[in-house]
Amino acid sequence: MAAAALGAAIMASSGALAQQLGEQSFGALFHAGQRHGIHLAPCATARGPLIVLTVFGRETSIGLVELFFEEFAAELGRSAPPPEVRQRVLADDFEADLNRNLTSLFRR
Repeated sequence: MAAAALGAAIMASSGALAQQLGEQSFGALFHAGQRHGIHLAPCATARGPLIVLTVFGRETSIGLVELFFEEFAAELGRSAPPPEVRQRVLADDFEADLNRNLTSLFRR
């Protein structure tokens, strides 16, 4: 959970920095350490972006990680259920109907 929270915070802060510089976003982020690297990127879904955090070893190239990420994102897009069609919550005459019922209830 800590990794998920930190990844979300990194994406939020880099997005805010991008806006300060007049960019829409910076997209994927890559950080390399002595033994591990991370690839952090948003993946579009029908319900909004999914943040994907990939941790990999030094023997794996960032190009290979990006290739697998793109394949994952494409497969996720193909297999995701279609977005739900939102129904109207209130009827067009809701306010008039409410007032009529309140008047009837309180006899005013």
